[in-house]
Amino acid sequence: MPDRASRTRLAIFGSVDGLTMFMGIVIGILVSGHGGSAAWHAALGGGVGELVGMTAGQQQSDPGGGWGLAVLCGAAGGSACVLPAIPFAVTSGATAMIASAVIAVAIGAVICWLRPQQGWRAIALTYGVLAAAAVISGLAGLI
Repeated sequence: MPDRASRTRLAIFGSVDGLTMFMGIVIGILVSGHGGSAAWHAALGGGVGELVGMTAGQQQSDPGGGWGLAVLCGAAGGSACVLPAIPFAVTSGATAMIASAVIAVAIGAVICWLRPQQGWRAIALTYGVLAAAAVISGLAGLI
């Protein structure tokens, strides 16, 4: 059975990857003028891709880690991509955007809590990466 540190490391890895994927997909789509329905469908597809890709990537990069760790990494990535997009499936406009942002910030808080570095450094690094992903994705959506 893999130790807690290995499980935590892969949960963080998958979650950060999935949340940045969500930022890329959803912000890019919204900035380009497509609606929330498109954002939901794209994030759902991205989340499934995250599940498969992160699971396969972990298994191929560390076959000795076992499928349990690989699925944990993939599930964390897929969940972090899909969960913040759920508001776009059930509502629209500012309500969906605010609810989505709250969910994304909450996932970021869990990532901060799980990180080996604690305190302001973990917060700054985690949300700094997410902010950079949001800005770059928004700019890409304008192209």
